[in-house]
Amino acid sequence: MNTGQTHTPQHVSGRQEMLLLATLALVQFTVVVDFLVMAPLGPKLMKLWDITTQQFGLAVSAYVFTAGICGFLGAFFIDKFDRKRVVTFAFAGFTLGTIACGLAPSYLALVAARVFTGVFGGIMGTMVFAIIADAIPVERRGRSFGIVTASFSLASIFGVPGGLYFANIFDWHAPFLILGGLAVVVQFFIAAFIPNITAHLHAPPRNPIQIIQGISTDPNQVRALLLVVCLSIGQFSVLPFITPYLVTNVGLSEAQLPLLYLIGGICTVITSPIIGILSDKIDKRIMYTIAALISIIPIFLITNFVAGVSLVIVFAASSLMFMTINGRMIPGMATIQGTVTPQNRGSFTSISTAVQQVASGLATFGAGFLVHKGANGLLINYNIVGFVAIAFTVVSIVIIRGIRQVEMPNYAAFAPTAGATKTDSAPIADRQS
Repeated sequence: MNTGQTHTPQHVSGRQEMLLLATLALVQFTVVVDFLVMAPLGPKLMKLWDITTQQFGLAVSAYVFTAGICGFLGAFFIDKFDRKRVVTFAFAGFTLGTIACGLAPSYLALVAARVFTGVFGGIMGTMVFAIIADAIPVERRGRSFGIVTASFSLASIFGVPGGLYFANIFDWHAPFLILGGLAVVVQFFIAAFIPNITAHLHAPPRNPIQIIQGISTDPNQVRALLLVVCLSIGQFSVLPFITPYLVTNVGLSEAQLPLLYLIGGICTVITSPIIGILSDKIDKRIMYTIAALISIIPIFLITNFVAGVSLVIVFAASSLMFMTINGRMIPGMATIQGTVTPQNRGSFTSISTAVQQVASGLATFGAGFLVHKGANGLLINYNIVGFVAIAFTVVSIVIIRGIRQVEMPNYAAFAPTAGATKTDSAPIADRQS
């Protein structure tokens, strides 16, 4: 599209790219730990406040529902601002919300704090993926998603076990307060290493109706959103209730949970970059299909475990599930981001993130109604949740085969730099047609 303006491309060095990805990984790590730490705290919170699985499911899904709504609303304004400005503002709100969770004196106060945190958490997820897609050329995007997605693994290695450790040493407030302190430090990294990303501002503005029409009338983007739904339900129906089920039904102690996440996280942090590199070398849809098919095995095993199962088998199955669920997210998200042009990426990513959050919330909330305590005190119907997750995983494999990648125009994602020259080696170049 010719906007009547030309932009001088900025030569971005490999070092700048790595600092950007490291900062985005830190941001994502903080956001992921904030969400993931709720699940392993389930047994402690349910016992402390004598709440049901439905009430606990509400506490978890309150965040994602709010994040989904705000992410959807963000689609209508997010492309009107410098990406860095949006990240700085949203992460500040997220930091305050996390600290508020740590100070919550009751169940209702915690739910309210989760809602507040979700207002900004939804936008953060949008911006991380939008910045990667804007700043990194398509030939290195799978690797970049692999690096940032490894934050899920690091969250499992350090964040979740660490949070559980401090929750056991002090109380459940500690993980959120410590995470809030870390978020304050991450703000300085955002200021230092995320550049101003403004090239998308030169595209003609679109109103909300045009944005929705543009997505709803594009079969390729509709299929991408359906893939988001299947991805979300296929994992967030199972993940929040893993620890309550393993503690109540299988017999793990709360002291063993940090080791469970530690081992799973170490395995995943090793495999994530490898999957990212492979996703760049072969068809991302093939890589997704392989990871998704393998993920069915641990989902089935974990949701059907009974008391007396060997700890070795439990740890192996949970580690395989963490690796494959995370592994399918890397090529899946790279494929989804490739269905939209840079000028519309912020709005599309906002809506896709909103769809992801709402679908995740519905999956968690729905699983909370299916899973409940039986007369013997054990949790029942978790196997049904597993079959639902498997069904959506199979459907996602069918959907991704029909998604095509849009040819990505090579343009300046970063703010122009005076005196910069155009070179073929620049990671991001600018071409206006």
